[in-house]
Amino acid sequence: MNKKSDTRRQLNGHQSRCPKRKPLTSRQLPALIETEEDELLEMNEENDLEPNLWSLQPDVTNDAAINKSSGSSDVPNDDPPHTPEDEPLPEKRIRKPRQLLDFLPSDPRLTLRQFITMPTSDERPTKRRRVQTPQPLEPSTRLPEPQPFETEIDEMGLFRRYKIPPSRNPDHHFTIHHVSDAPTFIRETEVRSPLSGYGPTAQEIQDSPEDSTNLFFPFLNGSVFRLMTWYYSAKKLTLSTLNTLVHSVILAPTFKREDFEGFNAFTENKRLDDLHIPSTDESHSLPPWLSTDKWRKSSVHLPLPLTAHRYRSESHAPTLQVDFYHRDFVEAFKSGVQDVAAREFHWRGYELYWKPSEEEPAQRVYGEVYTSNRLLRMEEKITPVEGCHLESAVVPLLLYSDGTQLANFGTASLWPIYFWFGGLSKYTRGKPTSFSANHLAYLPSVPDLVKDKYNELFGKTPTPAVITFLRRELIQAVWNHILSDEFKAIYKSGLPVKCGDGTWRRLYPRFFGYSAGYKERVLVSGIKDMGTWLDVTCRIMKKQLLKIGTKLHDIIWSSNFRVDSTQQQSRITRARKMIFEKGFAVNGKAIDQVLGESVVPVRNAFSSLLLPQGENYYDIFVRDIMHEFELGVWKGAFTHLIRMLYTYGAHSVAEVDRRYRQVSPFGRDTIRRIRNDASSMSSLAARDLEDLVQVAGPCFEGLFRNTSRSIDSKIQDLLFTMACWHASAKMRLHTEWSLDIFRGITRSLTQQIRIFARNVCPQFQTRATPKEAAAETRRKAANALKKGGTIDVAASNTPKIRSFHIDTPKTHSLVHYPASIEEYGTTDSVTTQIGEQEHIRSKEFYQRTNKNSYESQIAQHERRGTRSRAMQQALADPAEEEILPDTSPEQHHFISNTRHQPLNPFMWAQEHQEDPATKVYLLTTCPIPLKAELTLVKDFVPKLMDHLISRLQPDLKEITDTDRGRLIIRDDMIFEHKTLRINYTTYDNRREQDTINPKRHSDVMFLSNEDDHPYWYYRIVKIFHAMVRLHGQEFQRIEFLWGRWYGFDYTTNSGFAAKRMHQIGFVEGDGAFDFTDPKDVLRAVHLIPQFAGARVSYLLGPSIARREDEGDQDYERYFVNMFVDRDMFVRFTGGGIGHRATREATRCFMSDVESAYQLGTTGSDDSDDSDKQDERLDDEDSDLEDSEDGSSGEDDKVMGEEHDVFDDSLGFGSL
Repeated sequence: MNKKSDTRRQLNGHQSRCPKRKPLTSRQLPALIETEEDELLEMNEENDLEPNLWSLQPDVTNDAAINKSSGSSDVPNDDPPHTPEDEPLPEKRIRKPRQLLDFLPSDPRLTLRQFITMPTSDERPTKRRRVQTPQPLEPSTRLPEPQPFETEIDEMGLFRRYKIPPSRNPDHHFTIHHVSDAPTFIRETEVRSPLSGYGPTAQEIQDSPEDSTNLFFPFLNGSVFRLMTWYYSAKKLTLSTLNTLVHSVILAPTFKREDFEGFNAFTENKRLDDLHIPSTDESHSLPPWLSTDKWRKSSVHLPLPLTAHRYRSESHAPTLQVDFYHRDFVEAFKSGVQDVAAREFHWRGYELYWKPSEEEPAQRVYGEVYTSNRLLRMEEKITPVEGCHLESAVVPLLLYSDGTQLANFGTASLWPIYFWFGGLSKYTRGKPTSFSANHLAYLPSVPDLVKDKYNELFGKTPTPAVITFLRRELIQAVWNHILSDEFKAIYKSGLPVKCGDGTWRRLYPRFFGYSAGYKERVLVSGIKDMGTWLDVTCRIMKKQLLKIGTKLHDIIWSSNFRVDSTQQQSRITRARKMIFEKGFAVNGKAIDQVLGESVVPVRNAFSSLLLPQGENYYDIFVRDIMHEFELGVWKGAFTHLIRMLYTYGAHSVAEVDRRYRQVSPFGRDTIRRIRNDASSMSSLAARDLEDLVQVAGPCFEGLFRNTSRSIDSKIQDLLFTMACWHASAKMRLHTEWSLDIFRGITRSLTQQIRIFARNVCPQFQTRATPKEAAAETRRKAANALKKGGTIDVAASNTPKIRSFHIDTPKTHSLVHYPASIEEYGTTDSVTTQIGEQEHIRSKEFYQRTNKNSYESQIAQHERRGTRSRAMQQALADPAEEEILPDTSPEQHHFISNTRHQPLNPFMWAQEHQEDPATKVYLLTTCPIPLKAELTLVKDFVPKLMDHLISRLQPDLKEITDTDRGRLIIRDDMIFEHKTLRINYTTYDNRREQDTINPKRHSDVMFLSNEDDHPYWYYRIVKIFHAMVRLHGQEFQRIEFLWGRWYGFDYTTNSGFAAKRMHQIGFVEGDGAFDFTDPKDVLRAVHLIPQFAGARVSYLLGPSIARREDEGDQDYERYFVNMFVDRDMFVRFTGGGIGHRATREATRCFMSDVESAYQLGTTGSDDSDDSDKQDERLDDEDSDLEDSEDGSSGEDDKVMGEEHDVFDDSLGFGSL
């Protein structure tokens, strides 16, 4: 009981520093109440006064004092009573959270100034270029002398440094709406002429070779055009799409019933399909949908190898013809750069810098493709074409390919190739609604008929090795066809073209990155799957992966990169001659000895194109965080943790499932509700696994203490570091400082993975989970059925022993991410997630086919949708734009103006007079006549009055009865609201929004007024506004929140050095509830209960302040989830570019991160060689074993028996 009393005194210690008052003690209360009763009765008798609701003072006491004095308890409380220490009654003071200064994202329309540092002697001198536009090109403006220069520093401290001056800044049309990402923000409507999509003048339309009298050509009229556009923009038949049909088509001013006489949808589609414009010199004047860019059907021929059979040459071998659909790459490239979206392209790369303050040096910022080191080097390698004076520009291309299932049932699949233009901002490219993805080709699969063809020719079935060889040959043959001679010519010499912004340029396409999963990368790159050297980009061997976490692996071996060469091409040619001319097996040892380096005998299309240009084609393959970490490293670790829990019994797995289900969702889709059992991993997508890693620490806490505390602690360290690594790897903007931190996190993670595999996992004899065992049984049954046999059911029901493996290419890939961000930009620029999202559109096209020969039909639907969308953009009518909620991104917050839920605070206080959320003793004046028994009134009204007065008179330090008497609330009514929207500037200098709902998403954070911890935490119970004034003033609309304070737990180690999330808990007593100003809310916060701790009711019993999911109990502690999104992660590391308002307050976090991850070092033991590092890790492993062997019996207690230990360590300081 003494321990609990100490805990609660620490809890109440919050009140002496943040909210305003302390509770009365049991000794002070009776005397004060007796005095106040006598004074009040005497005052009322002398002045004959009626009770005055405005004269309440908000000095209160706590529930324990009420229950003790009244002799009864209104709130059930099974916890032992506690006796507060005697404390004097404090004087009345007003204290608030720190006022928040809401800074908007900076404006990129910056004034360029010449860089003061002139080129040094070793730099190549620049030449003045004279612009002469050849016929039939239009005149271009004279380009300035290309000298390095930089922009002015903006309000966030950002500036750009160009090596060559850009001819145009694509951000010159910038408004706040361009960096506002929330869908509930107001969208700025651009007023465009109906002819603007056709070019500079209407004459260009009249010169069109087709019928120019119809503005909606090739459709019959505007009504048909609107209907067909709606059809291709409607993804699914929902009520929303039905509304769009009514408002954008039927209610359109130009809609006419007679326009649909003789309408036939098949005919209208055929008009789009048959639309063809001959390529002429004037084709640049045509609208974007009138182009030669069409889908084509082509064929490739694959030579068929046969072991022990010799041909005169490879060309004499029989072939297999395979058909596929594709667009001409040159035409697709030209169509993209001429599109209206090209007005937003960055045609010139630059270095982005951030200077936090005058005292701090500028540091490089990495984010977009056009600010990456790789693009800047590409621009330096461009050789101008002699005689051409057009502006030269590199166009980075981002490629993606992967197969996808088109239906939930059946075998229908598609293997598409998409590409994006890297000059377009990733914030636009990443939105499926931007339609920035370009479908290039639909790859065929090796047909099943190959077996028939092979058997017909050779009288035998092809071996699996031959099928694999043909599959590799197929994708390289398709790429060879796509990379035509014409494309190779423009890759080398550039393509003069009039871009979508109206400027003529010579464009050089460059392959910036190829995004794909591991299997796809292996296929495209031409290396052997799980060969001796596993990784696509470096020559790391499988046996070397066991040294992960050491300097030898992480730095030395991982720096041995693959390099393409003419020698490698010659070895491939020699190997192919051995296969076709000498009859060697395609996977024989002789072929491996010739090739080496885990290369396959397939000529690579990218090697043929890039090697003559002096480029290494292995460099185009970028890291893939979705497949490598979320679906790879994390999924493997999570699966093995579930196996470890099964060693305790199914109840432990049920407990972790229960915890995951109790984690509250956050944001629109940041953290989704986990409704199914997480352990089963049924139908989990990458986004679901991302949710699991972000909340894993609290969900697994304490579950492994049956083995030992040190095991549980090591697992918590691993889960915390994994969440840190994931958050840092997915940041959309990195500085040099944050990249150094990321390197430290990567070192820590690889070391912990190695210790986990070598010392933690062997403590458990893990077997396959029930789901894995069932899958294994089905595989055995299927294989046995193919062979005509049966399986032993009893043997198959025994799960196999499963181990945790670290010698995988996905685990090894972790060490490459920091350097990859420095080279290619942040991972969201090149992630496969964008390609996976585009698969959704391909599946929608499939649903509109007749399911026969669907590849050609999908290709047709893609072109139809693209052309109708281009027409819609050109003919856009601002009056038809959807009206979104009236929330401006420039506001800090938004509360509705409605008055649908009026509330009289005085009547409401009486209706809920027994609610523990606001119960308090009367101290000075009373609104109702005193009776013989002790009278209870509410704390809600007096605190409300004091808050409103402090808002109307911000400089007032103490509130008196005179001030309260001047307060007037119009109609004695305040108005309740269901939602509050908080707008904030993110770390990457964009505008986002949190939606607060007291019933679900109700936790927020403020800036602290103290130095111990930068933030205060608060649960919103009610959202209000009222029209109020002081006597002699005008009425003002005041918005305010009523909620419950959390206190910060200073008694537990938390933060990055401790590898634990910060912990908070509800405070009790007078300071538990108070009013706040919504303009001081920083943003919403995600809290996770400490499931391993206790649930209590002494803090607050049944109350209107409770959420429905709480069950009238609180957890003693909650974890602040710093990993819920990238912006929240940076708020707890510091160093956010857009966090100007909290930059100084979070410097304590920066110190914590720097000490935790040894900022500024290249390794945790650089002074030692790799052998010494292995010794250190082995010592740590042996220490872990010793701690496990010597653990006390108390360490082996089950989780449920350790609640008292958690209670003893609990202590809450000030906010």
